[in-house]
Amino acid sequence: MTTPGRDLETFAQELAPLLPGPPWRAEYTRYTQYEDQFPYAVGLWDTNHLSAAMADLVLEDGAVLIQEAAGTRLYLIRRPRHPDQFLIGAYAPEVFGVDAFTNVDAPDGIAVPDDAPTAADAVAQDLLLRYQAALAQVRRAHAGQAPDEVTLTWYADGALAARAASARAMNVLNANGFHYNTDERAYLRSDTDPASQARLVQKLGAQLNQHGIGLSMRHPPETALPEFKPATPPARTAIPTARRR
Repeated sequence: MTTPGRDLETFAQELAPLLPGPPWRAEYTRYTQYEDQFPYAVGLWDTNHLSAAMADLVLEDGAVLIQEAAGTRLYLIRRPRHPDQFLIGAYAPEVFGVDAFTNVDAPDGIAVPDDAPTAADAVAQDLLLRYQAALAQVRRAHAGQAPDEVTLTWYADGALAARAASARAMNVLNANGFHYNTDERAYLRSDTDPASQARLVQKLGAQLNQHGIGLSMRHPPETALPEFKPATPPARTAIPTARRR
């Protein structure tokens, strides 16, 4: 499959250092034959476009973005029939049994533009947040714990509204500048700088994940979703390819 457009290896090398948290590195591979791409499909935590492309198309190349400190791995390919875009998704953690993934929606991959800074923002504000939330659910299921989750609504004017039930979650929200509003029955935080709020959401997701607390993102009615926001994942059990028997 010959696809014109941006060089994937260069793009991966530009994208990796822009991703949030501990350092990331990119490993690029050119596939000399169709079978070379098969190992990279194993363990993809995706039930949407990325896994479909891996299953149905002959790819020329791909890149794995690796965050050694957290054990997080992402997979990057060109988006079929869209030479100005790429598809990127996450690999499932390998330390859990198949039962831990029951009733956990896969953090499906997303399409990102051929611009490394914009792509990095989309990965940080969308894919990695959903990956952290899904990972927290898997950890709780593996430990036999009851779900604990913060629901965050991001309004067009920059305000964030969060709802949480546990004391641990409330403490994390308070530590990040949220204040409880009795009228709204939610923790609120206002900011007019979208970049600042995006960094806060990423930080909040990481802190909640450390406590085994999930983070789900919601958008208020009639508010436009961010560009490259994927459709709602299908309502079905998502089990990584590597776990299927």
